[in-house]
Amino acid sequence: MSTRGKIIIIIGFIILFIIGMSIYIKSMFMYSLKGVDVAENSVLEIPLVGELSDRSGDFNPMWESFPGPSLNGIRKSLKIAAKDDRIQSVLLIPNFLSGTGFGKLNELGEILTEFKESSGKKIYAHIEACGAKEYYLATFCDSIFAVPTGIMMANGLQGSVYYLKEGMDKIGINADFIAIGKYKNAPEMFTRKSISDDQKEVLNNLLDHYYEDYLQTISQNRKLPKERVKTILDIGFFSSEQAFKLGLVDKVCYKQDIFEKLKAANGKIKKIDYVNYGRQDLESFYASSTEKIAVVYAQG
Repeated sequence: MSTRGKIIIIIGFIILFIIGMSIYIKSMFMYSLKGVDVAENSVLEIPLVGELSDRSGDFNPMWESFPGPSLNGIRKSLKIAAKDDRIQSVLLIPNFLSGTGFGKLNELGEILTEFKESSGKKIYAHIEACGAKEYYLATFCDSIFAVPTGIMMANGLQGSVYYLKEGMDKIGINADFIAIGKYKNAPEMFTRKSISDDQKEVLNNLLDHYYEDYLQTISQNRKLPKERVKTILDIGFFSSEQAFKLGLVDKVCYKQDIFEKLKAANGKIKKIDYVNYGRQDLESFYASSTEKIAVVYAQG
């Protein structure tokens, strides 16, 4: 390729880059000017899918994509909604939360409880394919609705451990660790082919502790005796209708039926997603103060 051809290609790339940056900057500017349109009698929707992070990224106006669910984003949206008379209620939709630990779910449950107590507004949960984590979170809501075709598999907790020694032996790698004292089992995955009695004891004790808290939380939130909750969950697999008869959910219906019910009780209903709603400034709803503190989030 001639020198002239190379120069033309370089200039072409520069022009395309400038055009792309111009579009992006314009999109950012227009997005920053665009307000959040919240209608009277709105329902704040909080769909939760996948892993729940502590904090999430920003909205990307170029691709019109919103960040994933985050504790910080939900907390901010609910804090605004507690003071916003335009928000009538909240609809939580938890699905496939296998990547989220019970620590975060419990923290989110506390956020939901604080919102209910401070605002007096209702939070409804709508569940479809529901496992132990999804149901645990749903119990923090005032009412739980299950889709007619849904299933519930809230049958307890499990733990898993991986062992790599056999694979390492095949490629000639030998792990050399020193573990002093009972229950010092961190190197086990590299030095053993199967679980030791000590590690099994630790894992079972942890699961027993978490399961006891799990049962207690569901019992308290659903106002059911703990032994009854345990007996029900030992069965482990329910259709939505069976879950309703056992008192695990309050009604079997589709999501649209929930809005129809709210519309009948309160008039015209509008929906707004919590991420878009959370773009509003907290200071518009809460008195600002000259005294401020900084909160530093560290992940990883």
